[in-house]
Amino acid sequence: RPCALTEEPAGADLIFEQGDNITGKISREEVALICVAALESPSAVGKTFEVKSTVPFSEPFVIDPSNPPPEKDYEV
Repeated sequence: RPCALTEEPAGADLIFEQGDNITGKISREEVALICVAALESPSAVGKTFEVKSTVPFSEPFVIDPSNPPPEKDYEV
């Protein structure tokens, strides 16, 4: 379950939890990448989780093109 969806780019650090108790924001792009990874992961079957960015609502997440964040491995 994502928190508030944004139009920001993917790449921010993320927090994954279970139990319906986190608030925050996450980019739509990041949610799409996580969904694809979950569909490809047998260990994700029958599980729910929550995810949010570590970036506060008050700060926009912007990628520096000269120093992009590393690609994430969403292996579950």
